[in-house]
Amino acid sequence: MLTAQRPYKEGWKLDEFKDQLAMGEKVEREHAPTVAKIKEGKIKTLDEIAKSIAQDHLKEDPKYYDKLAEAKLSAKDFAETSVETREV
Repeated sequence: MLTAQRPYKEGWKLDEFKDQLAMGEKVEREHAPTVAKIKEGKIKTLDEIAKSIAQDHLKEDPKYYDKLAEAKLSAKDFAETSVETREV
């Protein structure tokens, strides 16, 4: 059985992110083939689901995970910079 992950922060409200959710819903439709396989019973385990989603991303961009890692590092660096020293 799959369970949903809890929101990042306690008190998190989906209403605060309506625009982001709308954008995400459009983008994440790329996983429709994976969802279809789940519904058909062709994919049953979390490992199979994760592999299929990873394949969806790699079809989109063969460097998807390299770029994701770079983006996360950039976001972390930005977040760790104090507001006073941040260049905008």
